[in-house]
Amino acid sequence: MTMMRVLVSNDDGIHSPALKSLVQWLSQRAEVYLLAPASEQSATSQAITMRHPLAFRKIDFPGCQAAYIVNGSPADCVKLGLEVLIDQPVDWVMSGINLGDNIGQYIYYSGTVAAAVEASLHGVPAMAISARKSEQGQIDYNYILPQLTKIWHTLSQISLPEYCFYNINLVKQEQLTTSKIIVAPLNQTELRFEYQAYRTPKDEPVYWLHRSDQNVVDKSDLERVLAGYTTITPIQLASTPRSFWQALQEVFDAES
Repeated sequence: MTMMRVLVSNDDGIHSPALKSLVQWLSQRAEVYLLAPASEQSATSQAITMRHPLAFRKIDFPGCQAAYIVNGSPADCVKLGLEVLIDQPVDWVMSGINLGDNIGQYIYYSGTVAAAVEASLHGVPAMAISARKSEQGQIDYNYILPQLTKIWHTLSQISLPEYCFYNINLVKQEQLTTSKIIVAPLNQTELRFEYQAYRTPKDEPVYWLHRSDQNVVDKSDLERVLAGYTTITPIQLASTPRSFWQALQEVFDAES
């Protein structure tokens, strides 16, 4: 039986322990091709490199058919892999495991999620995988990987709609309230950031993003994760609403 071919990337960079853990786990289930940023690319969203050359270097990485370090963003990594470096069809793209969750409006800023978005733009099924950290800032891989095994066994057999991907948030062990996995909608409320004001040595005002909050919507991905559930959220990329563009065209036609 031919194994699936999976491209792996992340936004925490090539040295992330969560990336090593994901590749080791996945290598038992698929052929793994790794393209990861040379440095952390958190909150880079869908940025791609255009103003300087995109460099890459092939490396040895346990569990991989081929692995590369890329001096770019997660989206760069997926584009370079699918369009240039991997000369065979890719069955899935897996991004992560992110060190911390990606829930609600945060996904629009996430480099982890952006890698899955880029895969979807190429017509390749994808999942962005994140994990809640403990109060000590750690992730229990021995606990979260069995969750991922259950999810992969199911999702790898389901056909995704066009331009869709999965956003997955795995919960930490001490938070668990049930072994049930919840399919939850995105927490669609405004995400507000708090900025801390500082002065430079030249007495110029600057601001540093300090923290952020979003209201919790009942039964959303945020509410479910806070309650201790692992969540799966199918995300479909933005498209033009047909009924609205037709109505809008009628407005302009009437004014012609």
